Amino acid sequence: AGEARRLGTVVGVPVVTYDERLTTVSADRVLMERGMNAQDRRKVIDKVAAAVMLQSWLDGRHQFDGEAPDRSARGSTAGERHAD
Repeated sequence: AGEARRLGTVVGVPVVTYDERLTTVSADRVLMERGMNAQDRRKVIDKVAAAVMLQSWLDGRHQFDGEAPDRSARGSTAGERHAD
């Protein structure tokens, strides 16, 4: 957390940390639900995990903005947003 604050002072923009430990698990679950075999999942898992993380972060911003996220076109996501 302290390192993120120091980085924010150097780059001059807010730095937000994000707990991404469950994003790969969530991404793998989504790909399995779509019927992808293990070999095909390994080819795209990091990209899908990144999308899960970004969507979770965006959804978390709505909580801080007081807006409800529109989840009509998306599956569930994992992760927690931590403001520093």
